[in-house]
Amino acid sequence: MSTRLGSSGKSSAKLTPAKNDYLPPKLVTLPKPVTQPPTTTPPTTTPPGGGLNQQQQNAFDTLKALFHTYDLDSLAPEILKMIQNGYDTSTIPTLLQETDAYKQRFAGNITREKNGLGVLSPAEYLSVEASYQQVLRSYGLPSGFYDQHSDFTDWIGKNVSAVELDKRAQIASDAVNSSDPFYVQSLQQMGFSQGDMISHVLDPDRALPLLQKQIQASQIGAEALRQGLSYDTNSALQFASQGVSQNTAAQAYQQIGANAATAAQLSQIYGQQYGQTDLEDELLGNSGMASQKRKQLAGQEQAAFAGQASSADKSFNVATRGEF
Repeated sequence: MSTRLGSSGKSSAKLTPAKNDYLPPKLVTLPKPVTQPPTTTPPTTTPPGGGLNQQQQNAFDTLKALFHTYDLDSLAPEILKMIQNGYDTSTIPTLLQETDAYKQRFAGNITREKNGLGVLSPAEYLSVEASYQQVLRSYGLPSGFYDQHSDFTDWIGKNVSAVELDKRAQIASDAVNSSDPFYVQSLQQMGFSQGDMISHVLDPDRALPLLQKQIQASQIGAEALRQGLSYDTNSALQFASQGVSQNTAAQAYQQIGANAATAAQLSQIYGQQYGQTDLEDELLGNSGMASQKRKQLAGQEQAAFAGQASSADKSFNVATRGEF
């Protein structure tokens, strides 16, 4: 708009369009806010009721793994409790040595202390056990014979070395190899391995519960073999269960050996099944039926040779087990 003064001094205004200097503000598009996902912490695996922080969890895992190597997994709850109570990883193993489980696991150390010997560290203790196991395995000793931690307590307590144990096992092995060959053959027939036999010589008291019945049966069988006879393993086991001793078996098989040929001959002549098994049943098993069969067969022979000497007159009379 412009203004001009007239002659009268009055202004006369003439409206002129003004330049459009004002522009409305441009609309600015603001960026959309970025929504961040909630931050989460990966869950930490903790033992039941643990509530441990990461440092405590690491300590628990370390100690639990260590005591697992000692076969002391049962102490995991004690480890957890001590960590929760603020004990550190250097203190806890010392405290656990006072538990009954730890003392039982390393019982050899208690004996060593009583014998005036130094206490072995867990690593040393485990190393000695491993050396014992290696020696015994090399001789093929059976499962259940000196393969538990408690089996080695006495040796560790007495400071027996693996070298000394090897010497003992070698002596036992030599004893087996120089044993009564009939007894060894009978043991082998009963399914005994060389390791089974060595275990019996090495520690009869320890091996006996595992092998007692088989050993007794093998002793019975050895007496059959000594007379040049065979034997049935199941029958030998049955006689062993009935309490037949090796001495009784020796006397019985002497008679069986003396009468076996006569029994076979008469059985063939008179068409009756009678032989070594029947003699065993009578002499070792106290079988009245077997005794009756023998007497009947002898009677037939004697009747056939009435008034004459027969093969059954002397040789077919036997003493029963109760008469030995």
